[in-house]
Amino acid sequence: MGDLRDRLRQVVAGFSQVAGSVCRGALVQIWGPQLDDDGGIELRTKGEPWNVEGAENALLHHFRQQSKAHGFPCEAGLRPETMGCVGRVFRSGEAEFYQDVQALPPGTYLRAAAAAGCGVSASLLVPLFDTAGRGAGAAAWAGGVAANAVNAVADRPFAVLELAVAQANPYGALGLYMWMRDRLSMLGLYVPQHIARTYDMAGRAPERREGTSERGGARLSSSAEPDLRSCGGAETSPMQGPSADGIRLCLGLSLEAAAARLGCRPTALIRACRRHCVACPRWVRPTCSVSALTHRRGTPGRPANAGDFVPRRLHTPPRAAGGHAGRARA
Repeated sequence: MGDLRDRLRQVVAGFSQVAGSVCRGALVQIWGPQLDDDGGIELRTKGEPWNVEGAENALLHHFRQQSKAHGFPCEAGLRPETMGCVGRVFRSGEAEFYQDVQALPPGTYLRAAAAAGCGVSASLLVPLFDTAGRGAGAAAWAGGVAANAVNAVADRPFAVLELAVAQANPYGALGLYMWMRDRLSMLGLYVPQHIARTYDMAGRAPERREGTSERGGARLSSSAEPDLRSCGGAETSPMQGPSADGIRLCLGLSLEAAAARLGCRPTALIRACRRHCVACPRWVRPTCSVSALTHRRGTPGRPANAGDFVPRRLHTPPRAAGGHAGRARA
């Protein structure tokens, strides 16, 4: 269990730093199954890893305290509407994103009043799976009794990660999700391949996405929201990557934060910079070719940069006339 918590602390610390640089403020906290006083199982965040980054840290710290007082049932046989959003994500194993938690229908986000008072606008809920335990994650997390109650199997997550941000950013949410998905594998953890449900700014739930290549993962269909399909609208093209204007807007960020903001990988962002001839010394180290170095040094007796440099042909000094004949006669 200690090893699992250590890995989660690394995830929370790294993810909150990236999310805090992309959004105005970010709270990342873990919801894990815990036994209540009556012997039931609830998902609680009290005592679990968490971190706050960004400008709005005071309000997000207050929202963290509000969240510690909540518990979400997750036992088998309960209806989804009685579990709350955290319990529903835990039981379904599918990620959900809310662009505006205050616009959701009553009962969908039970902490909507606390979110409004703390300036929280958007939330991302992600089920966490343990590749090392392959189903033993919940047993190691909450003990044998809790594991039996939540019916821990190989396809069941052991916890839920929540990202609460102070500024709605639907374009950067998908990029942040891709960043987390690609890096969790290094810690023996994984999340669904795609976000299954996205609630828009009006609180409307879209229809089910087409295709489920991985557990809890649904591919975005052609009828999905345009801003999520393009990973950033005009700033990012799904075929050609980030645009020049989108790159210039992110020049003040780090490479990983800019990639998350534009919804692409850091390597794709570097290639896009080269394609659009956008220079950013913070992202790409300056390089120079061998010919440029040779041209800069110059040649003996000739100043550097004095026209095009043509290397001289290697040759041996001319021999004196009759040299071969003299040695032969000797």
